[in-house]
Amino acid sequence: MITRVEQKPKFAWPYASPWRWIRGEPAPISAVDAEIDAIRLYDPLAIRIVGAPPRKDLTALIEREVAGLAARLAGRGRTAAVVVDPTAQSAIRPRDVSEILATIERQLGLTDCVPVTLHSDRPTVSAGDARAYIAAGVNRIVLVADAIAERSARNSGANAAFNALEVWVAAARAKGLEEIVFTIGQGDAGQSLSTFRSLVESAAALAPDRIDFKVVKTPGPRDGEESEPSLRKIAAKIAQNVLRKGGYRGVGAGRYVRSHHRFAQSGGAGLALNPYGEADDAVTGWIGVGPGALSQIGPVFAQNKSAPAAYTRELACAGAAFASAWRMTAAERLAAEAVSALYCAGAADCRAYLSALSPAAAVSVSSELARLEAADEIEWRSDKITLIEAGAAVDEIARRLCRQAATPWRALAADP
Repeated sequence: MITRVEQKPKFAWPYASPWRWIRGEPAPISAVDAEIDAIRLYDPLAIRIVGAPPRKDLTALIEREVAGLAARLAGRGRTAAVVVDPTAQSAIRPRDVSEILATIERQLGLTDCVPVTLHSDRPTVSAGDARAYIAAGVNRIVLVADAIAERSARNSGANAAFNALEVWVAAARAKGLEEIVFTIGQGDAGQSLSTFRSLVESAAALAPDRIDFKVVKTPGPRDGEESEPSLRKIAAKIAQNVLRKGGYRGVGAGRYVRSHHRFAQSGGAGLALNPYGEADDAVTGWIGVGPGALSQIGPVFAQNKSAPAAYTRELACAGAAFASAWRMTAAERLAAEAVSALYCAGAADCRAYLSALSPAAAVSVSSELARLEAADEIEWRSDKITLIEAGAAVDEIARRLCRQAATPWRALAADP
């Protein structure tokens, strides 16, 4: 058992996750072992494969890490989802997917109905490659639509902007895939409102099952025309109007699904934010495998060593490659639950969270939320937040909730 302690919270949250506002307290690596030991027989676990620059032995290392996890679990838990991160697609080809899934099935168990998700931001893909990934076991596709369109247009011209998306959608539809998801960054560098509208319209025309928006920054302003909050709301309204006309329904914050989608039926119930800031079915733990991978089990986050050589060395010595761990405080955990409910379902009960704060911190949170209510972005009644405006400042709410939950020495830390 490893007992190193990371002395300072050096950590880079992946993507634009709302958890970037959580500081966490440095914890011994043994805290991860304790959380793994607490997993019960039927607790659902998600396995996320995170890659690095292409390495010929990456697949073998991932298989070794999965075997180490299986030995620690000793038959407990069950695989509820497998995800191939965008960082891994360049290193993991369809044949590798088949081998990794076979390892997971052999070591941890894997049923035919388990969602196997491939995240992709590659600007080009052949129909053969798309079909090969699906044949290898991928049954759910998440495409970073704005990145794919922008890179494709830059490489091959404006007419080719959506070629890769069209190839993926055609292959997925032909095989009857469970779900096709587009993610769109709202406010990427140089993105005007007209460009944003065109992107949303083109994405909706391909009719994916779900479209998620992540606010990178607000489009504009151009020539000082509008303030940032106004532009944020305008962009959100554009997305809302275009997608509603296309038969989509809003669920939670910045998420639109078609009427047949399971999220539309549940209204966001049973969903939770994963460590990567994505809304998905709630699980007991996210286990990251691969260099730099992030895991979350209960209140503990852990990150693998990022340098390939160090990752390989640690894996050989300990059967795992954790470099450091953080534990959420009790107040941070309550804040995280409220933030997750807000993103996934559009409403959050904050009573337990507020009761865990100091009186001064609770008053500060309440006054900040009252200010957002006055701006007609949320409803704040009986300690419950409800989003009422498309483009409500959910990231700002997450920041306020998580920061007030921080212990005093961490509250003084600079923004990441």
